[in-house]
Amino acid sequence: MVILQQASDAAGIGVEGFGSWLAAVAIGGGVASIALSLVYRMPIMCAWSTPGAALLVTSIADYPYSAVIGAYVAAALVTLLVGVTGVFRRLMALVPEPVVMGVLAGVLFRFGVGLVTAVPDAPEIVVPMIAAYLLTSRLGYRAPAIVAIAIGVLIAAVLGRIAPETVHAGLSDPVFTRPTFALDAIVGIGLPLFVLTMAAQNATGFGVLRASGYSDPPIDGVIATTGLASLLTAPFGANLINLSVLTASYVTLPAAHPDPRRRYAAGVAAGVIFVVVGLAATAIATLFAGLPSELVAAMGGLGMLGILVSATGGAVAADRYREAGVVALLVTASDVTIAGIGSPFWGLVAGAVIARLAPGTPHGAGEAPPA
Repeated sequence: MVILQQASDAAGIGVEGFGSWLAAVAIGGGVASIALSLVYRMPIMCAWSTPGAALLVTSIADYPYSAVIGAYVAAALVTLLVGVTGVFRRLMALVPEPVVMGVLAGVLFRFGVGLVTAVPDAPEIVVPMIAAYLLTSRLGYRAPAIVAIAIGVLIAAVLGRIAPETVHAGLSDPVFTRPTFALDAIVGIGLPLFVLTMAAQNATGFGVLRASGYSDPPIDGVIATTGLASLLTAPFGANLINLSVLTASYVTLPAAHPDPRRRYAAGVAAGVIFVVVGLAATAIATLFAGLPSELVAAMGGLGMLGILVSATGGAVAADRYREAGVVALLVTASDVTIAGIGSPFWGLVAGAVIARLAPGTPHGAGEAPPA
């Protein structure tokens, strides 16, 4: 949610726009989770694209918001087409995984820097958050960022840095934005958003299902459903619905139910919770509006730290594509704009070109991530 809030700030759509965005992705992801879990009798969790939201923080301000919505619609249509045609594996093979991870690491780089720069601005809040994160992670806690964020919010509240008068209760009121289709926005936002969502979210999400004993997840049906959900919610601000990784790692475990055949109920329950969050999105949006900027920056940095570490490691993991992964990271992190198109697209292009020229790489070949 923190990343969505930062992206909405960058877009200049205010609290109302953030509330609509959160409502769209939460309700869309929740309904898709409920439907897929019931149809396939598997705990299939859908959510919004966190890497995609991080991408938007750095690039959304470069385009009119209606053109951003148009880029969402275009990415959703391609996702739906991929699901219907069943070309997921072949499409992912076009760009080697280290390049995708390099782009993701480049997108997330600014969140790590934001965490560092928040320290001198509000050390009384940020330093205890970092200490809590390090301590809980060393103790093996699975979600150290949640503890750190809770401590940061508590300290800010005690210090009187939170403005409770900004909070407004009530059901969400999603705002419809008529999409406009601009080539630069589709290429600069839609294409990187699609690639990151497919490789960093969907491929990993299928991996979680397989690792939990579901050896034959319905890849095409899931991709098509998330594409349809994304298409329906895009005009309200949703930046693609996809397979969840973090939530899925909970609903697929034996703790959800000893019998794997019964764990789909946990996917349904989690989907209902997502819908409730979506219905309360306006209240959540106004709550975030009352938080100090240093706390928000620290929340984003700590929340993305684990993904940043994993993405950086993935970018340099394969010897053959190590240089390509680093180049993709550097170009993306540079925030350069060429021909009106932002750096994530150029990071993909530069990384793919370097990967294609890598020694031992067959002409036009790549390595698909596990799906």
